[in-house]
Amino acid sequence: PNFACDMAEIGSGTSFSAPAVAGLAADLMQVHPSLRVFPESLKALILAGATDNIEGSPRLSEYDGAGGVNALTSYTSTVNNRYTWRNVFPSDFDVNRDITINLGWVNAGQRVKVALVWDSTPTSDYLTDPLKADLDLYVLGPNQFQGSASWDNSYEVVDFTATASGNFQIKVKNFRFDGFNEYVGVAWSLS
Repeated sequence: PNFACDMAEIGSGTSFSAPAVAGLAADLMQVHPSLRVFPESLKALILAGATDNIEGSPRLSEYDGAGGVNALTSYTSTVNNRYTWRNVFPSDFDVNRDITINLGWVNAGQRVKVALVWDSTPTSDYLTDPLKADLDLYVLGPNQFQGSASWDNSYEVVDFTATASGNFQIKVKNFRFDGFNEYVGVAWSLS
């Protein structure tokens, strides 16, 4: 029998992407049930694993956001505990307004994708969705400095290929922190 994919069934939009992302989220929660109560880490794992760049910039583009989901990459990051979740308070940032997370050893030529996610606080009528924090994301390694610093959303994504081998660090920068605390998830993929 012919098991080839019928190209007429390939589509686009939320009707096609929502089931894929929901299925991946369920799979990741099966691996680590704690992700059921840490949606920030779950979203960060999916963003960090979205390595299938469909068009435009691999970091963020108009058509595919942070990229098409790659279940194997997100699964590998989950199994290898390449994520963290924190309840962050203003006092958790150092004198440089950073929280440092050790990413670990990265080989030259390895693709690194890091995602930082925090919550927004929509009003009860959902007419506005104010952010109580503006956090930025930086990744530092040997001869390498990558960053993402937007102001209008509750996530940041960095995607690059390491030019040298060595230990890398993730820096979560407190650009603005208006609330009492923030739930923050950080995840990374190495491929």
